[in-house]
Amino acid sequence: HYSSALWAITESFELQNNFSEACKTAERLCALQPHEPSTHSNLGHLLCQQGNYDEAIEVLQRAIEIDPEHLDSLFNQAIAFTCVDRIDEAIERYEQRNLLDPNDAISLNNLGTLYSQTDRLNEAIEILERAHAVESGNELVCQNLGVFYCMISDFEHSMEFSNNAIELNPANSKAHWNLGCAYAKQGERELMMECLRTALHISPQMQSKLLSDRDLEMYWDDPEFIDLAENGV
Repeated sequence: HYSSALWAITESFELQNNFSEACKTAERLCALQPHEPSTHSNLGHLLCQQGNYDEAIEVLQRAIEIDPEHLDSLFNQAIAFTCVDRIDEAIERYEQRNLLDPNDAISLNNLGTLYSQTDRLNEAIEILERAHAVESGNELVCQNLGVFYCMISDFEHSMEFSNNAIELNPANSKAHWNLGCAYAKQGERELMMECLRTALHISPQMQSKLLSDRDLEMYWDDPEFIDLAENGV
């Protein structure tokens, strides 16, 4: 009963975004149940929410040592590794988790994103295609596939997935932006401008990217493009 009460109190603090008190209660749970991986996993998750990633990694390692196949601990430690730029270790954890649970679209997406950051773009696309097969309605997976296919100049697939992301969420400014980049790289100026204006209508803060995104570089001396960069929509 005491353990159940501590779990409830921890969840209550978390719902209030009071992660400091949630961590204190979760620590009491770990002391009470030192051989239960879920208690350490929960504390590690809360430490991540608090931004204390190094301690989270240590706590989650204890959970993994107790149960090397504890999915939540593997996932949360991968996130913590990512947040402190220990990318190789994050990749290793996601790969380990995905072997145990190959049908988690979020974990597959996160791994694909890390692959793209380490010059493994083809592997990133391959694993994101797996994620899409698992969950075709995942907006973020579609958005990222649109980006990655654009990076390898496969514009047909890039536009297909960017449009899929937009269909799932018309307010996805990043998908509109990437669609504009795909058009830009194909020399489709008017379609590019239309997509970029839509993206800026949704997220005006993206205006600062117009003169830094290399996909748009060929239009940096275009008067209409310059006006959009300087004055927005």
